Amino acid sequence: MKLVIKNKVQSLLLFSILALSASQMEAKDKVIVYPNAASPLFSIEVPGNWTMTEAKAADQFFLVSGPAGVQMWFRARPIASEAEFEGAIEAATASGKEWFAESYTNILLEKAIIGERDGMPFVSIKGAGVSKANGESVNFTIAFASMPNGALAQLWSIIPAKNSKGVKYFEKVLESFQPL
Repeated sequence: MKLVIKNKVQSLLLFSILALSASQMEAKDKVIVYPNAASPLFSIEVPGNWTMTEAKAADQFFLVSGPAGVQMWFRARPIASEAEFEGAIEAATASGKEWFAESYTNILLEKAIIGERDGMPFVSIKGAGVSKANGESVNFTIAFASMPNGALAQLWSIIPAKNSKGVKYFEKVLESFQPL
């Protein structure tokens, strides 16, 4: 009888270890290079359990989303001058308000914060809204970075306000951003 119980416990332990190993293998971060490895502009790392929706064209956004409800859109495009940088930010902010209004109400965008991030000129706009679909509050971040490779990187994110893990995931992905 003791031998049967011992074998069952050993089997359960072995199964648990294998399951844990498999889940860790699946959860490894994955590196995404935009727009592609042949002509890279930047890379990010996302958790292995996130999904990606690829851009339909080289100048469009790709989306990464996680189980905590975090959604992050990225893209980059070449810019030739500071005036073009500023114009791109103004145009993107205006179109972004329209885009947010399709799915959210009570949209509030704060004043832009202009500064530097990792040596790159950086603009960040934070905001909030309420989902039309489910009534939940969300936080927005819109960010732009003028990269050393001459491209303007854009980030748009939506994070459920009630999910504290979402902010941690967002920060981890943002910290992984590398101009190439």
